[in-house]
Order: sequence, then C-alpha cells, then structure tokens
Amino acid sequence: MLKRSFIILVFMSVVTTSAFGNQNVKVVKESEMTLQDVVSRVSYVSGQKYISSIDLSKKILSINLEITKENSDTVLTSFLHENGLTRVEESEGLFKIISVNEISNTVLKSYVADKKLNPKLPRTYDFYLLKYSIANREQIKDLAKKVEPYLSSNGALLYANIAGEIIVRDNAHNLSKIYRVLKRAEIQLEQKALSLNDRENEQHVLQENGERES
Repeated sequence: MLKRSFIILVFMSVVTTSAFGNQNVKVVKESEMTLQDVVSRVSYVSGQKYISSIDLSKKILSINLEITKENSDTVLTSFLHENGLTRVEESEGLFKIISVNEISNTVLKSYVADKKLNPKLPRTYDFYLLKYSIANREQIKDLAKKVEPYLSSNGALLYANIAGEIIVRDNAHNLSKIYRVLKRAEIQLEQKALSLNDRENEQHVLQENGERES
C-alpha cells in the first residue's frame, strides 16, 4: 500500500511577483509547470489541504494561468480531469486526489433536483450524485434513456426506480448538462401528453355532437 504523501506549498526566501501578488511563494515557469505545482498554488490561495499517493510530477501545458480564490476549484479539477484524476473531500478543507477509476467505490455528496428545482451544481469536475425526481412515474424509462448519451466514461446511471427517481453519478460539469436534458425531456413528454389529451377530448366532443345530430 502506498504511503500518503502530503502536498505542501514550497516557500522561497525571496519576494517574487506571481498570480498571488507579492508573496514568498515558488514561481514556476509555464513550460515547467506540473500538477504538483497547480495543487500547491490552489492550496495556497484557497486554504485547502491536499493529500495523495499518486505521482503528480507530470508536466502540463498552461498559458497565462492565473489562479485566484474564485477560480481555484475550477482550474484544479479541470487539470485533474484531463489527467484521469479527481478529488474527494476527506473532511472539511481536506481533499484526497485519486484516480477517477476509484470513484465507483467512493461515497459522494448528492444533489436533489426536479424540473422546478435546479440543483445548482458547482462549476467543477468533482464527482457527485444527481437525484432527479419526476412527476409522472410512468415516464421513468423514457427519461432514463435520455441520460446515457451524456455520461462521461466514469459516469453511470445508477437507478431509475418505480418511485420516480433517477440517480446519476458523474462529474458536476456533466451532471449540469444531464439535468438540463432531463428537465427538457420531462417537459416535452408532459406537453405531448397534454396535446394527446386535447385531441382525445376534441374527438370525444365531435362524436357527441355527431350522435346528437343523428
């Protein structure tokens, strides 16, 4: 079993100017930047701590990268995603970086949603569960079919049960798209059902009028 290695921000003895402003922090040229460097920068600006047993020395391409407290989660999870990695929260403010292939064995936070309740997922590539409830349980199979084309390689449709709940596991970026797909599909099915009912009612009225005239 690999020993967890703690990722720390490396401080230097000279004052340099970086995306963080004037601070005693390590400045890495873009051509020399690694995943380790990105994690360290994000840890510095966000105050989050990271642990991992994975080698993060892989070099990455970054042009004019500016990491701020506001964009740090998006930047880091995007780089991790591109390299087959993700992060999971171990405790408040402490994250573990793992292979995305391990996500199926990880306990994830869930977001509840329906056609009126937007789950407001974060703008990251972190993995979550989306629990989408539908009004008409008879539509569950039709709606579940809409999910699969939008799943990432590590995403999964976990449940589509008779209680009218669809549960999907994927990264937040994908889940946001899947939510919009489910919402749009459910509304379209409802409109189709209403249109069918209107036609049936119209046909019924015409039949009644025809019987009266005869």
